[in-house]
Amino acid sequence: MPELFPSIRFGKHHGFYTEQGFNAIKGKAEDLSGVKFKTKDFRSTLTATTIRGDRSRLNAMSAQLRHDNISTTQRFYEGIERGVAGRQLKDAWKERPLAIMHDTPLIKKKFEMTGYT
Repeated sequence: MPELFPSIRFGKHHGFYTEQGFNAIKGKAEDLSGVKFKTKDFRSTLTATTIRGDRSRLNAMSAQLRHDNISTTQRFYEGIERGVAGRQLKDAWKERPLAIMHDTPLIKKKFEMTGYT
């Protein structure tokens, strides 16, 4: 993963970050943003961003991800899209619940067991 991010200081390329160096930068980003993430999340984000709206890029993305065949990339991408759809629906259901909850005071009362007198 670090080889995706060249080490550039003072406008000059100085190779690539070591794993430790990259993890230190990742840690700083997490501390500053308050968001914890995994570097493997970059793959799914890049795939979704690249393919969304233009599925003709699927073949190129499959090659970039080094998948053996395009069906792997399709399954991977469709899984991402299902997750996005699930979050969108969850938000929609918060705005407009499917079931309206009513107050049921009789159920809330605590009843005591009684016997015959």
